[in-house]
Amino acid sequence: MVYESGRLKDFLPPLYQLWKDLPDPWENVHYDLTTEQQPDGTWKHKYDNKPHTH
Repeated sequence: MVYESGRLKDFLPPLYQLWKDLPDPWENVHYDLTTEQQPDGTWKHKYDNKPHTH
């Protein structure tokens, strides 16, 4: 729980970018937000999730 709370600043902005232009916010859109640690110690999303388009 502490780890997840500490990562909100890295997690919420990308999540917002994925959903901000979705016409129906109740639509269930699936993205994989799995992260992986890079050799320099930073974290990034494992998959390049593109914003949902209709």
